[in-house]
Amino acid sequence: MYLVVNVPVVEGGALGRHVLVLRDTGSTNVIIRRGLVTDDLLKRRMRKISLVDGSVKHLPAANIQMDTPYLVGEVTLLSMTNPTYDLVLDNLPGLRAQHNPDSCWVHRSCKTGK
Repeated sequence: MYLVVNVPVVEGGALGRHVLVLRDTGSTNVIIRRGLVTDDLLKRRMRKISLVDGSVKHLPAANIQMDTPYLVGEVTLLSMTNPTYDLVLDNLPGLRAQHNPDSCWVHRSCKTGK
């Protein structure tokens, strides 16, 4: 089911678009690619995150609907200009385990033809 061998990357949906989703159990934040989020969804508050190299970034937060094999529902996340994948899921309560995405999941919220 993974799109990358031995890496938990699957297809999903966010904001009505198809996205590549990484289930990252080492992350402490949910991250979305900035180009997918319209300005009106971004909150005025910024959140500070620390990256693995010790650098610190301040990223805008947003609440969005997501539809993935790991979780379907509204999530508060951070917007980053150039993450490795469109959507990076951390260890939110309610998420399915890294190696247990919903095998019956189908795109429900994505526009056709994207």
